[in-house]
Amino acid sequence: MQQCGLDPENVPTTWDEYFAAGKTIAEKCDDVYLGTTMGSNTEDFVTAGVTIMNDDHSEYSFNDAAAVKQLQGFIDLYTEGAIPPEALDSSWSQQSDLFQRGNLVSMNGSAYSAAGFKQNSPDLYDKLTVGPRISNDGKSASVSYDSLGISSQSKYPDVAIDFARFVTNKENQVEFAKQASVFPSAQGGLDDEYYQDIDDSTLEGKALKVTLDQVKNGTSSRPAEFTDANGYKNLQQQIALAMQGKQTAQEALDKAVQFANEKLQ
Repeated sequence: MQQCGLDPENVPTTWDEYFAAGKTIAEKCDDVYLGTTMGSNTEDFVTAGVTIMNDDHSEYSFNDAAAVKQLQGFIDLYTEGAIPPEALDSSWSQQSDLFQRGNLVSMNGSAYSAAGFKQNSPDLYDKLTVGPRISNDGKSASVSYDSLGISSQSKYPDVAIDFARFVTNKENQVEFAKQASVFPSAQGGLDDEYYQDIDDSTLEGKALKVTLDQVKNGTSSRPAEFTDANGYKNLQQQIALAMQGKQTAQEALDKAVQFANEKLQ
């Protein structure tokens, strides 16, 4: 960060600051990127004040002026060279490798990411810092989660349901979360003493502490209707085309909204 004109003690907290940091890096450094975030995730819009759907979930709305401004910020970053070309591939999973080599200033992650770096890259681990979730209002938080589903065609539905209950009950969720440096999803899990007095002397502890309030008060930024098949993948594809200059930010979002609304109907 210092070599590329940024202050490690004052990391970006808003999207305007984030875009400005990317411009500075692109001007001062070659082969160094700000991050791989490129506006293709719903949280990148929600934390900029964009509403993905209207209140009654009858229509998508992520092509307004705020959404266009947000996407244009990422298009500019990509054009200036602050986002690696590989990031256009939504399935690209090598950002941690780029980060470990020193070619990436920041990456999304959580306490489990820190634990991974501690094991695999101890020299890098000692130089890491935990930053906030970028948000224009300083409050918006988007929470990611995993799901456990049971097939209706299962030959052993009772066993499957028992297994799901074993995985998701409060006691096991808390125990698993402690070991994996994540958060329990079972109701009341966050009331465990472990989460009341988090030791933030370690990087993992700092990450847990920063994220805890977001987990308690945040929401999922992606509506249940907005699945890969019903428009989410299409949004990513339209944004990739806009990044390459093949269409404008407004055109990309208009097409994505139209596609999603047709699927919704």
